[in-house]
This record gives sequence, C-alpha cells and structure tokens, in this order.
Amino acid sequence: MQFKARIVMADESRWPYKTAVASLFVQLVVGGVTAASAALSKSPDLDLIINLELGSQVVEFAWYTFVVVFYRRILTWTRYIDWVVSTPLMLLSLSLFFQHRAGVPLDLWPSIVGVLCLNALMLACGLALELGAIPTFYGLVAGTAALAGSFALLFFHFVDPSDALSVWTYALNSGVWSLYGVAASFSDVPKNV
Repeated sequence: MQFKARIVMADESRWPYKTAVASLFVQLVVGGVTAASAALSKSPDLDLIINLELGSQVVEFAWYTFVVVFYRRILTWTRYIDWVVSTPLMLLSLSLFFQHRAGVPLDLWPSIVGVLCLNALMLACGLALELGAIPTFYGLVAGTAALAGSFALLFFHFVDPSDALSVWTYALNSGVWSLYGVAASFSDVPKNV
C-alpha cells in the first residue's frame, strides 16, 4: 500500500513540470503572434503597446525555459522573479491599450503609478506568503486587496465603459489575475499546475 502512495505522489509531482512545458509551448506561439503583430503594425501607439507586451512575454518565456530546460521543476517562490518584471509590463501595456481604445490622449501617469505600486504590494504579499514570512490568511487578504485596488484604478481611470472590447479585455484580465489569488491557497503541486 505504501508503494502505491509513493507512485501517485511521484506522478503528481511531475504535473507542474508537464504544465510548464505546455505553457512554454503556448508562450512560444503567442510570442510569435505578438512579434508578427509588431512587425505589421503601422501605428506608433500600438507599436509601444505591442513591444511592452512582447517584453513581458520574453521575460516569461525566459523563466519557463530556465525551469523546463535547466531546473526541471518549479519552486513556487521563484515565479516572483518573472512576475516582478512581467506583471508591471503587462499592466502598463494594458493601460496604454485602454487609453488607445478611448482614442484620446490621457495624462494618467499618477494612476499608472498607483496601479504599479499596488501590483508591487500584491507581489510582496504573495512572496512573503510563499516564504512563510506571513500567515496565509493575511497574505491572501492583503494581496487580494492590492489586486482589487490595482484593477479598480485600471477600470475607473482607463477603461471606456462604452467600448465592449475594452470591457471584455478588462474582465478577462482581471478574472485570470484573480485566479492566482485562488491558487495561492492551494498546496504546491496544484498551485503550480
């Protein structure tokens, strides 16, 4: 009976690696599409947005390549090495995308700085939680509050509620990002899957 339990545990521990390989493949495809978009774009505004997003994808791709090729396993706290660079780039490109969709130049740098500061707080709470420096409950509450604050600023300062594409893009991004908070409450294997 004990032998079977070890086999199941060994098989479960490979799932984060398998999903990292799948993620690496998806990032390669999405990165290729983004790079092609950058090459075809004729708009300076869109060029900046696409290049910021491409920069984020390069950072993510580099992290996953390191995990898949060299380390061959995921230590949850190391995700923050990627996220401390990639998430601000994603939020900045998303903010600029919403500004571009609104069709008017907006001087909202204080709002962008607020979004990025709340994102940094969210990451700090998550990392502290992962390293055991703060209890799970407090890390989840503070991290979720910072996430909600950053996305509230993003919505109220950048999203044009009459633009369906912006609203759907916002909803998709805020929903996916919220799943990280849900996953933070899981044990390491399902969290990394």
